[in-house]
Amino acid sequence: MIALVDARTTQVCADSGRGATATTLWFVVFFSNLPVYVTLFVNPSLRPLHWTSAIGGLMLVWWLQLPIWRVRASMQLPAWVAIYSVMCLVWYLAFGGGDVEVLRQRVIAAAFLLVSYLALAAGSRILSVARHAILGVVIAAVAVNFYDIANPFALVPAQSEFAVLGRATGLYGNPNQAGAALVLGLIVTISLVSSRWRGLYLSYIGIGVALTLSRSALLGFALVVLGLLFTARLTLKQTAFATLIWATLGWITAAYVLPAFAQHLNLDPQVIFERLTWIIDPVGKADFSQLERAYLADQGWEQFLNSPIVGNGIGSTELWAARSSTHNQYLLLLSDFGILGAAVIPALLVTIVIGPSARAVPERWAFVAFIALWAAVSHNVLTEYYALLAFAAMAAMCAVPGAALNQRSKVS
Repeated sequence: MIALVDARTTQVCADSGRGATATTLWFVVFFSNLPVYVTLFVNPSLRPLHWTSAIGGLMLVWWLQLPIWRVRASMQLPAWVAIYSVMCLVWYLAFGGGDVEVLRQRVIAAAFLLVSYLALAAGSRILSVARHAILGVVIAAVAVNFYDIANPFALVPAQSEFAVLGRATGLYGNPNQAGAALVLGLIVTISLVSSRWRGLYLSYIGIGVALTLSRSALLGFALVVLGLLFTARLTLKQTAFATLIWATLGWITAAYVLPAFAQHLNLDPQVIFERLTWIIDPVGKADFSQLERAYLADQGWEQFLNSPIVGNGIGSTELWAARSSTHNQYLLLLSDFGILGAAVIPALLVTIVIGPSARAVPERWAFVAFIALWAAVSHNVLTEYYALLAFAAMAAMCAVPGAALNQRSKVS
């Protein structure tokens, strides 16, 4: 009997080791957005699907070696994935097709979310490894943002349509996505950082978000800080410390760095200043980006009203004549599925935060608040890798028994 127990224990440890390695690779590669970056700016022939298949195959081989009883987490999220995937397929067929690439993108994203969650559901150790991987990526991403600002067009070539002068994009190719990834990373990893260092960690992430000059990410970051304060993941002392750092660096930047930086890049410092202070007067400081978003949202709403019961089919706002989709996940889903589309995001958030271990994860409310906001300014919430991994990690934190044991001591 002792020999049998020892053999089982050895096998479980070996499986966990392989799982930890595969999970670390999975989260580092995809949370950093490396596959998309390589496809866009290094080797267009290497599609993200190739990365997903290769690394996902390794994870699937490992996961299939585990006894099914080891996956003890709740199955609400897999149920959501199944229902959403069926909805996409049914609406695609019911409306005579459309662009099969849009359907494939959504189904692959759903499968990516499912595989990620099932990997984390195998045990609290795997979940801890994944969250530490995100922690490492987030710390590195802020450093990459500094490099991007200091070396314009070093990461995104000037001739690329994704090039944005004066705003950090990191490996995400888009400043809004770069900011959102940092905010989501902060939520998922804040409890891994000891109380002594949380103020410094918060200030560091805040600086990284500020370098993107993404108004929506900055607004979301402020919302998350308030949420973490409310749930006691942050203290007033830690937040005040971070605020002091931001104020000091902001004054130095405005007085000395920004004028020289703007002159070097031939930019108007007032443009940068107005973008950072946009929240004070969002109507009076509206620019082309904001006006275009308002126009696209209006077009998406009108399209939904044309068929509010059953919608217009998959990709209805991605295949139209406009340059972009709605910049709003809610409107995209409403236009696609009709009134039923209004339940997709709320249902996803509910499945994430009602797991058996949810009470040990108070930051889940900051996560819900940020995603609710972000879905109103982005139509890619359900397809971007970093967001899907954050969904999987938060769902596992709320669902895996004993996951809270891997967190640092709570803030006193």
